[in-house]
Amino acid sequence: MSNNEPSENKKLVFANKKESESAKDSRTSVSHSLQVLEEDEFISSLDAVIEKDFFPTLKLLKRKNYEVASFEDKLALAQASNICYPESPMSSNFSQINKKILRNKEVSLNEFLDNYTSQDNARYPLASLCICLYISSFFFINLFTMLTLSQYACYCAII
Repeated sequence: MSNNEPSENKKLVFANKKESESAKDSRTSVSHSLQVLEEDEFISSLDAVIEKDFFPTLKLLKRKNYEVASFEDKLALAQASNICYPESPMSSNFSQINKKILRNKEVSLNEFLDNYTSQDNARYPLASLCICLYISSFFFINLFTMLTLSQYACYCAII
């Protein structure tokens, strides 16, 4: 790997305490520049961005599904004309902020995550890094244990 290529390991492992502190400062300063949204607004906006980026036909499929369900409901009502069902308005998951975010520009997932964060993420900026370090250390401990056991099994097979 050349020095010019970014490495995920370089982001997680630090050679000394000074590098760790400077990286911590840079992470916390980035989180302060993000616009903090309520948890529900962040999740529904993130959901809309992911749907737009990775599932562009999902909106069309939802509309067709709604039309089919509506047709089936009308058919059932016609068959059972003596039963009255009250109509309910279609609910919307988006708040005004979410509509503003998506209306102003076509936001990609990376742009959205670069500009917005949830209240929980803003409150605990290093929590995701700690979880990532914990998971990676757990993986490497298990990998080391498996390698050690396999070496021991090979040693026992030789004897």
